[in-house]
Amino acid sequence: MTACPIGIDYLTLYGAAMPDYIDIAARAGCASVTFFASSAKMGSLPAAPPTPFEDAALRRDVAAALRDHGMTVELIDGLRIDGAGAAAACRPLFDGLAELGARRINLIANAPGWAETVDEAAALVALAREYAVTATIEAVPTFTVGTLPQALDLIAQVGQDNFKLVIDTMHVSRTGYAPMVARIDPALIGYVQINDGPMRGVTDGYLREAIVDRWVPGEGDYPLTEILRAVPPEVVVSIEVPMLDRPEGRSDLDHVRACVAGARRAVEAARRP
Repeated sequence: MTACPIGIDYLTLYGAAMPDYIDIAARAGCASVTFFASSAKMGSLPAAPPTPFEDAALRRDVAAALRDHGMTVELIDGLRIDGAGAAAACRPLFDGLAELGARRINLIANAPGWAETVDEAAALVALAREYAVTATIEAVPTFTVGTLPQALDLIAQVGQDNFKLVIDTMHVSRTGYAPMVARIDPALIGYVQINDGPMRGVTDGYLREAIVDRWVPGEGDYPLTEILRAVPPEVVVSIEVPMLDRPEGRSDLDHVRACVAGARRAVEAARRP
């Protein structure tokens, strides 16, 4: 049986220089990578290195490394909806996406109100359409779009067919909406970020945990098989497993290999008859 292709999201190796990130991903058997839309800080973590969208020379080097390794860019993450109506200012970012052949851009909604969220999402999704890019929305607890039902409501209100869901196994599991994944239209699922962890709801420190303390797929309590059974086989499944406190001696390469193996087992289990 052919091994399931698995991608890697940049948060898994947050802080790594882009050439190192791509090299480790390739050596660990990843089929695709993601990048952040900007190098802005995440929580208390230091700022990440410049992204390929902030440095034209780096973008050329990244494009060459991707060609050399036969890898694709499946997602650009972290384009924030903050109510400022910044869609017009995002055109240079989309030009960079086109250069790298990126296929999706993921929106994170933290605008002050719902009306601003809908308006700004609609403008960004329309801009994505100009570049033949799919926009996605990820529900992140404590943000304006914090649950799967809210994400589905936003997609319905925007009403554009290039707007889909990112299913993050941590967020749908810990908010209690994992069973709902099986009831939504599979055509709305655009991408999956897979990880594992303890099933303990949205607790204090949740966002810090999301940024630095996720578990290898298969080593926690999330209903990964239940979630993945609802995901069409053509949808990319990508590891998003930042783990600041790893087992002693586990290198970045060892960590990514363990995550890829765990994700592959989870996908294969979900696809068994």
